[in-house]
Amino acid sequence: QDKKLVMVGWQYYSQTMGGSNCMRSFAVKFDINSPSIAIWKVNGFDKLALYNGFTCLIELKNEDLLFGGIMDTLQGVWNGSNNQPGNGLTRLTKVSKDGNIKWSRYYDYKTNSSTYDNYLGIHSINLCQDGGWLAAIEGYNYPGVNPFLFVKYDSTGCDSSLAYCSNLYSVGLKEHTNINHKFKTFPNPVKDLLHLETENAEELDISFMDVFGKEIRKEKIANTRSINISDLKAGIYLLSIAKDKEVIYTTKIIKEE
Repeated sequence: QDKKLVMVGWQYYSQTMGGSNCMRSFAVKFDINSPSIAIWKVNGFDKLALYNGFTCLIELKNEDLLFGGIMDTLQGVWNGSNNQPGNGLTRLTKVSKDGNIKWSRYYDYKTNSSTYDNYLGIHSINLCQDGGWLAAIEGYNYPGVNPFLFVKYDSTGCDSSLAYCSNLYSVGLKEHTNINHKFKTFPNPVKDLLHLETENAEELDISFMDVFGKEIRKEKIANTRSINISDLKAGIYLLSIAKDKEVIYTTKIIKEE
């Protein structure tokens, strides 16, 4: 929007692993009239890995930038059981217009056997009218076919999988809440009335999704801040709150009988 250019990719380093040079992600912003002078750089991002690169990007409405790419888990993006040696994670990284990293998300869409390597690369990211993103991802499986898949994310980076969004909360990541909108939902677990506290009195879009990411219920709320969910079956749901078609808050709700 400011008429400048941003380029993303990966940079090789002298360190090697198994005879191959390691790499890290990078991004650079510059003016086409002075391409040799960087306005800012995101350089040497994340750990050295056999595969660590940004492959595509898109500018969001607020001028933030969203980078798509890959991160090789051999270098340990996560520890413990989630760290699958030899496999690649799809990644999204959100960066401000000034080049400051806001957050990174790592997603595992592996489809082949756990004993084989897997590489997942985002080819493109596109904006959706609801403020979310649609990513085109190609998986490189060995042995076997290479699946091509599309993944829909909301504006917080949730991939519509309740299990994934819940896991983000369980490890303490808070980026699902817009800092300009403070919400509190209670009680949780809830039987009938779910109460919502917010500092702003405005019309909001409320939706509930089940564990499969299917939207079960959607409504608008304005003056009222209580939602009767007695008609929902007992279980776990993802509550999503949007303003002007942009998701600004998500949380897990447990519905009791």
